This record gives sequence, structure tokens and C-alpha cells, in this order.
Amino acid sequence: AVAALEQSRGVHLTDITACRTTEQLAGLTSDVRLVAVPGARALPEVLERSTPGERTVGEVCVAIGPEGGWSEGEVTSLLGSGWLPVGLGPNVLRTEHAGPLAVAVLAALCGRWRGPGEDPARDRRPEGR
Repeated sequence: AVAALEQSRGVHLTDITACRTTEQLAGLTSDVRLVAVPGARALPEVLERSTPGERTVGEVCVAIGPEGGWSEGEVTSLLGSGWLPVGLGPNVLRTEHAGPLAVAVLAALCGRWRGPGEDPARDRRPEGR
């Protein structure tokens, strides 16, 4: 994460943590908690619906399931703890690809890929991890 931050000249260090149990995930707190579930609404739509009218979001946590996917019980547990289901596209992704894809989509949503002359007021900047 540090090498990637330095290479990209970024300003926010992404937390990459060890694997956690579903129970540990359910207890996490952040401004927005998203669990990747195939077939769920797309990440941009979920973020817009969960933070209507807000220009900034402090911290976004995205839970990526294991190879083979989440069990129905795991998804139910996370949703019951306030996590929001989010889709990462029409295909089921490998675990090692889903996380970077989620970070890339969040980067695009917060204006990291904004072109010259684009309106910065449209940014939705996750300030934390």
C-alpha cells in the first residue's frame, strides 16, 4: 500500500488488513460499509443512495468475500449489521481483482480521474481509507 501510494503520488494511505471473520466485519464501523455481492446494485448507485446530497464521505469500507463467494448466512449477518450490498459489475470476479476494482471505482467517484475543466463540486471524496 505504501509503495502504491508513493508511485501514484497519492495523499491517502489505503488500509489493507488481514482477513477477518464475518462476525469481526459485522462489528466494524465506518461512514459507509459495503459488502460485494454479485447481482446487487452497482457501487456508484449504492453510494449515491446511502449518502444523498453529501459531498464528502469520511471512510468507506468494502468487504470482499472469499473465493467461492459469501455464504447466505454471512450476507444475512452483514446486512443485518447495516452493511449495504454492492455489485462490482456483471461478472463474478476473483477475490484478488474485486478489491482493486472497488478502489478504482471509488477513486473515479471521488474525482481522482477528473479531467481538465470538469466540475470539482461533483466530487464525492472518501477522505479516509
